[in-house]
Amino acid sequence: MSLSDATVQGLRELLRETMALVHVEGKPVESAFFITEDLLLTCAHQSEVSPVHVEIEPYGRKRRPAKVVGWDHEADVMLLQSQAEDGDLSPCVVLARYERDAPDGAVCLVGGYPRDSAGRLKCEVVTSPVNWRGDPSDDDSSLSINPGQIVTWGMSGGPVVSISSGAVIGIVKSSKHVGNALGGSAIPINLAAKVLSQVGYVQNNQNLAMVPWRNVLGQVNWQALRNQAPGVVVGENVVLHVERMHGRIGDDHARGQRRRAVGQQAEARQARVFGRERLITGTKPTSQQHYRVRGAI
Repeated sequence: MSLSDATVQGLRELLRETMALVHVEGKPVESAFFITEDLLLTCAHQSEVSPVHVEIEPYGRKRRPAKVVGWDHEADVMLLQSQAEDGDLSPCVVLARYERDAPDGAVCLVGGYPRDSAGRLKCEVVTSPVNWRGDPSDDDSSLSINPGQIVTWGMSGGPVVSISSGAVIGIVKSSKHVGNALGGSAIPINLAAKVLSQVGYVQNNQNLAMVPWRNVLGQVNWQALRNQAPGVVVGENVVLHVERMHGRIGDDHARGQRRRAVGQQAEARQARVFGRERLITGTKPTSQQHYRVRGAI
């Protein structure tokens, strides 16, 4: 499956509208993206515990309150919920699993709010090849954003979109060097779906906020995506029952506690596939908690 240049350009433009800048304790820190009309996916490494005061600023829209409804610090994923008070809903992305038989170096759109030379976080979408690190079926695997693009402060939590399938396959996590075009890493969507059942539910169902994305893809590409990516299921019921998903939050939190209880084992596994990388929030790190050192690949 290969999307036309016009379709890729349409996705690039629409991707901006699905993103938001995340503010924690009043400071802009990272990116996020809508996966339903009111749920957003981002990284969790901004805080060792679930942040109390969170706001989002959707692209082209007003800043508004948000709350954490799911998180897993070991997987480094966090789910936010924010209702649009004026009914001005943001479109959302379509989630899918990264195709295991895709060749290394598959080109993707990478979105986020990188810090510019003046210190402002501004929405951007760039292109970069992406490779797997480790076995895609392993929880220790990750996506590598290849050298050629600067992955810098503020971009963590942004979406990685395959321009082969037209679906989001990852979440930007870290940078190899915040000032040079050495690339970075991303969290596979299938890992986020494993640790947060709400994400898994969204991955396997449609919702009305997906309609603009589906319209850009077109019927032929949408059907091809349905057949190619098992994470997307097209059925007769297209309305997402958010309350059904939110009833699973307690289970997700308990699962996160169990995963953290075996953190040392997880770090040993991760040491096999991760190099030394700096996590990229919008605020420069002031303590050692913003660094994670893992063994060389």
